[in-house]
Amino acid sequence: MGDVFPGRLPRLLVPPAGHRVGWAHARDGGPAHSYAPFRRVDPALLAVALGLLRLQPQDRFVDFGCGDGAVVEAAGAEARLAVGVELDPALALRARARLGEAAAAGRIAGCWRVLNEPIGWTAPSGMTSGFVNLLPFAGPQLSRWLSASVAPGFRAVVVGGWEHAAGGARRVASVEAVEAGGDRKPVELWRFGAQEGA
Repeated sequence: MGDVFPGRLPRLLVPPAGHRVGWAHARDGGPAHSYAPFRRVDPALLAVALGLLRLQPQDRFVDFGCGDGAVVEAAGAEARLAVGVELDPALALRARARLGEAAAAGRIAGCWRVLNEPIGWTAPSGMTSGFVNLLPFAGPQLSRWLSASVAPGFRAVVVGGWEHAAGGARRVASVEAVEAGGDRKPVELWRFGAQEGA
């Protein structure tokens, strides 16, 4: 239990437990870019999204743009490993504090981690499932990167809808979920690198 990150991600890119979160930079030293501003996920919408994902105890879950860590906490109740990736250092610190409290209270089943870095900085090659709550225009870019980075069978639930996914990804399910205020949003489950019917 705790803030650890075993496995297949490059060790040099993973700060040790207890690290001080600071501003992330792009690999070339330039400024890092965000796909979209932080938007808190409505709890009812999150329940629909995680219901589609059907996390299992063996899953290794990653939230791309985790904000305050609410989604990582919810996934951590089921998954063996729950990871949040967040560019904003203030949000990364909030997520880390939230997950530490959740783990201490027994609300997280396995290990957890918060990475303060741009999406795409660390390849999610050892992960089995993920969550994306980004603006639709980010979909093609992000799906191309995921298709090249994840293991076959990786499944991602996307809130807000992608226009399309690139290279080896297929939509498995799509439902409309209602946020607070009555706004409806598409929630989609995508599977990457898997054969039809898999």
